[in-house]
Amino acid sequence: YGFARSQIMQVNGNALHEAGLTGEGVMIAVIDAGFKNVNEMQAFTHLYESGRIVYELDVVDIDGDIYAYNVSDHGTSVLSTMGAYQPGLFIGTAPDAEYALIRTEDSDTEYLVEEYNFLIGAEAADSIGADVVNTSLGYSTFDDPSMEQPYSDMDGNTAISSIAAKMMIERGVHFVTSAGNSNGSEWPWVGTPSDVVEGLTIGAVDANGNIAYFSSI
Repeated sequence: YGFARSQIMQVNGNALHEAGLTGEGVMIAVIDAGFKNVNEMQAFTHLYESGRIVYELDVVDIDGDIYAYNVSDHGTSVLSTMGAYQPGLFIGTAPDAEYALIRTEDSDTEYLVEEYNFLIGAEAADSIGADVVNTSLGYSTFDDPSMEQPYSDMDGNTAISSIAAKMMIERGVHFVTSAGNSNGSEWPWVGTPSDVVEGLTIGAVDANGNIAYFSSI
């Protein structure tokens, strides 16, 4: 497993792999801020050669390139934890799954429109039959303070991206999201859509299984 060994072992992914469960037959939509160079990296070659990148969408720039040098590589990192396959260096949890890559986040700014982008991306993922939607995006504070939502809105039912996530879940999509990295800031809590109770919100731990100091609460 290379550099992925610690995290694979923590979630017992190695046992699943030994049982032949490597994601085959499952479509995972990754909603993120960009997938810089994914189409050129050896760790993802197997996905393209076998036709398992089944969908690409840039909601931020209509004619945009989700792989471009000037977009975020955050989605690249997120995808690697699932889809990468480079034995001896890095193997993800689901290297044999199909993937839909959807960019909804403009990493240069933070405005409410990105929650609507997320909604569009979520609808697209559902429309193509995604079994799982994974996102590491989260919203709480914005560049324009007038757009910000109070903590009381983080009830899983109020924010736009939370409503979108709930709609996916009601239609049978398994929704997984990051808790966020804001513990210790003025907003230490999870934001939206991590507040959706019916989804699976994942915090961060270190190699010893201890909660990471930055993991949102």
